[in-house]
Amino acid sequence: MGRVVVIGAGVTGLRAARRLAEAGADVQVLEAEAEPGGLCRSVRLDGCLFDLGPHFIHDVTARRIGLEDACVPVMLFEAIRLGGRSYQFPFGLLARPRYLPPLALAYARRLLRGLPEGSLEARLRGAYGAAFYDEVMAPLLGKWLGAELAEISPVLARRFDPPDPRVLLFHLKVRLLRRHSDYFHQQRQYVYPQGGMAALVARMAAGLDVRGNARVERILVDAGRVRGVRVGGATVACDAVVSTAPAGDLTGLLAGAAGAPRGLVTTRGVVFVLMVFDQPRVTRHLWTWFPEPRAPLYRLSEMPNLAPTRAGRQAAGWPAVVRDAAPAGATAVMAEICVGADDPRWSPASDAALVAECVARVQAEYGVRGAPRATRVMRAAGAYPGFRLDERAAWEHPAQLGIAGLVVAGRAAEHRYYMVEHALDAGERAAREVLAARR
Repeated sequence: MGRVVVIGAGVTGLRAARRLAEAGADVQVLEAEAEPGGLCRSVRLDGCLFDLGPHFIHDVTARRIGLEDACVPVMLFEAIRLGGRSYQFPFGLLARPRYLPPLALAYARRLLRGLPEGSLEARLRGAYGAAFYDEVMAPLLGKWLGAELAEISPVLARRFDPPDPRVLLFHLKVRLLRRHSDYFHQQRQYVYPQGGMAALVARMAAGLDVRGNARVERILVDAGRVRGVRVGGATVACDAVVSTAPAGDLTGLLAGAAGAPRGLVTTRGVVFVLMVFDQPRVTRHLWTWFPEPRAPLYRLSEMPNLAPTRAGRQAAGWPAVVRDAAPAGATAVMAEICVGADDPRWSPASDAALVAECVARVQAEYGVRGAPRATRVMRAAGAYPGFRLDERAAWEHPAQLGIAGLVVAGRAAEHRYYMVEHALDAGERAAREVLAARR
């Protein structure tokens, strides 16, 4: 089998590269950043562990990769912050009784007529009722997507399960068993690798030819077939390319080749503001959603609450801890802010103002005294698909390019809202497609 180039060393690219190498291919992975991992990178700041967005994996995946003994079970508690108070989802909504009649009415309508299609607004308003939609869903997702929800496809709605009886029973089981499983695959437990998602990335990258700081400038196509890629001004010949580059970048990479996608798609970048505070805990949840416009962030996460450390909640009977998640007496808090490409907050020149704003918000919301002992700002381009209805033709079928030897895969490339497991599966599919074309 000939050479295959994989563009991008996130988990999709690494999974594809691993499977192709096991099948005998000569594989090289080209990563634009200095280190592999993509959104599954882990970093340390003043002794605290941060992932770029909280992540976890299924126990079956941990076994398959050989990380089972290095993982701990996850307790995924999320909350919504409203009026200076956290409401744990879903049972905390009982403390805001005016949401309940519209939710009950929306559930009855779903049973009779199903959920409306057309847009994300129609679907979520039909699922949650007007009160919860107007106060929580619309402003929160507006921050995330940067658009009115009437302009967004309803395909994203599956991520936001309305609290119907099945969902309520599932969350009750989680609380009783103190282990969180995947709602759609409830036999699969969520686990987290010691050392963060970097441990998963390191295991997947081991033995592969991964080249960092290697931004691909062009995918070379001749007579409808991939012939190589250009990186750093040099040509790397290959017989196939697996591209995990964002869908919006693919047009430029193909430079007008026949079969190149013609439409552009909107993506959203994320600015991560990492903060280390000198106290054992700030919140009681892994992540907290901030729908209110006064807060610039859309989500706040606290990594030690994923599988809490002994300094946190193990005394309350939690089954395991993440070692070295934070030094004794300290905690790791991260704010996430979604931005478009033209947002001034995307520039590092805004870092000081962003840190000041996020620190002030944490102090005001949670009564934190004193400044953080360490901060850092990081950015991830193309982190979230836009799913705009007026771009649907461009993102709905990104894989149908008609260029032999080119396979697109992954969250950014396929313009799909993939969790880690979906991203890993996308790598498997990409490898199978490349191998099938060579039989």
